[in-house]
Amino acid sequence: DNIGLLILEKVANYQQVSFLTEYISPRKPFGIEGNYVNSKKFRSDPSTLQSPVKCYGKARRIGFIESEEVLNRQEWIDCWKVYTPYANNIGTELSDDNQNTFIGEPGSVCTETFLVIGADLHLSALEASYLAIYLRTKFARFMHSLPKISQHGTRQTYRFVPLQDFTTSSDIDWSQSIDNIDEQLFAKYTLTDDEKQHIRTSIKEMAGERRLEN
Repeated sequence: DNIGLLILEKVANYQQVSFLTEYISPRKPFGIEGNYVNSKKFRSDPSTLQSPVKCYGKARRIGFIESEEVLNRQEWIDCWKVYTPYANNIGTELSDDNQNTFIGEPGSVCTETFLVIGADLHLSALEASYLAIYLRTKFARFMHSLPKISQHGTRQTYRFVPLQDFTTSSDIDWSQSIDNIDEQLFAKYTLTDDEKQHIRTSIKEMAGERRLEN
């Protein structure tokens, strides 16, 4: 992808750039197996537990588990963060199914179905929502696609996705539509018309994208 390399060079040379990979969890972020949702310890009623923690499983199935069942990164439980599927179709021939990216509220964890993004960024609720929006842009998904060779969206596949400022002081107006935010990101990295079009045509529209904006 020669055009992709030109885009990457512009991003990498941007002033004081850092990348999202530093804030992506490893697989199984809380030490909870994917099949835990079929366990008797995965409860629908939190009142039956001593110290319940909300847990998201495959297809955003919600249950509650004892806090002691969270084996790793307990310090992330009470942070605002974003959950995104470990397996996604970005950068493959399949239709993009990454519409499952969603906000992880304090008091929640996830199974290995998801990766955790931004738990160490000390995000507010609003900033977490902006991070989730950023991950839905064609720009971020394109940069994510460059190092991918399969459906597995490991931490390393985010190594070309530049970190953004999600505060109200950001150079991006995150309150705009995803299409508008893409245009702001294209301008930020001084992409040419050909480079913009390359991203637009390389990354498929997400299922439910308009619904998510609303």
